[in-house]
Amino acid sequence: MMFTYLSCVLVMILSLWTGVLSGQCPEKCSCDGHRVICRDQQLSTIPLSVSHATELDLTNNTIESIPDDAFNGWPNLTELSDVDDNDDDDDDFQA
Repeated sequence: MMFTYLSCVLVMILSLWTGVLSGQCPEKCSCDGHRVICRDQQLSTIPLSVSHATELDLTNNTIESIPDDAFNGWPNLTELSDVDDNDDDDDDFQA
């Protein structure tokens, strides 16, 4: 009985610790280390930030415009996929 309790506590601690280290991955996206992959998800807005992420792949979504403050919560972002691939009509895209 004590072993089961300790096992549950250990699993909970490891889950919380891993979640803190890896950050929360935005809905409809997958995270791989410092890379956030949101390709082909029909996103119309920039996903919620992942502060440790250095790469963001938004290829083939439906993002038509990006507000000036869209990446304020992405302090370590150094690489962004070609967002022009998001809109079928490139003339309508506004950054």
